[in-house]
Amino acid sequence: TTAGKIILAGRSYQASGVSSFTTAQFMPNGVLDASFGIGGIISTNVGVASSSGESVRLQSNGKIVVSGNANGGTNYSDFSIVRYTSDGNLDFGFGFGGRIISSIGNSYSLNNGIAIDATGKLVLVGYSYDGTKADIAVARYHGGDHLGTAELIAPNECSIAPNPFNVSTTIRWNQEVKDGELVLYT
Repeated sequence: TTAGKIILAGRSYQASGVSSFTTAQFMPNGVLDASFGIGGIISTNVGVASSSGESVRLQSNGKIVVSGNANGGTNYSDFSIVRYTSDGNLDFGFGFGGRIISSIGNSYSLNNGIAIDATGKLVLVGYSYDGTKADIAVARYHGGDHLGTAELIAPNECSIAPNPFNVSTTIRWNQEVKDGELVLYT
C-alpha cells in the first residue's frame, strides 16, 4: 500500500473443510494490522462451495481487489473477484455484495491472476476447460463502484496458437478490430 503495508491473499479452511477467500494486511514491521478486517484478517465465502483467492491488487482509490476461483453453482470453478474497502470490509457497492463470479467456457475456468489496466478496469487471466482441452481465458471488468460487468473475449472471435503461449505465439481475430489495443501482462 502507499503506507508501506503488505497485503496477502489466499484461502483458509473452515471446520467443515470448505475454503474461503482470505486476505490479511500487515504493518511494515510484519505485525498484523489490527485496523484491517478482524485483527488484520478477513475471510469471505464466495459462491456455493469452496473458494480461494489467488491474486491481489490495490486500486488507485485505496480499495483492495482479490481475484480467485469459486464454485458459482454451474461449474465447480469460475473466475471470481472480491473487493474490500481500505479498512478490510466488503465493498457492497461492487458486484453483488462485494463479489463477482463469472462462468467462462463450457466446463470450468481457473483464474491465475489480476491486473488493473490504465483505465482502471480489472483484467483477469487464466484458462477455461471445455472437457477436452484448456484455452487461455481473459476477462475485463469495470473497476468502478458499479456492477462489474465482464467484457469477455468470445471463444469464437479470437484464436491463440499455440495455447498455452510460448516464445512464438499468434493471436488471430475472426473479424476486423478497429482502434483496438492488445496489452499483455506478465
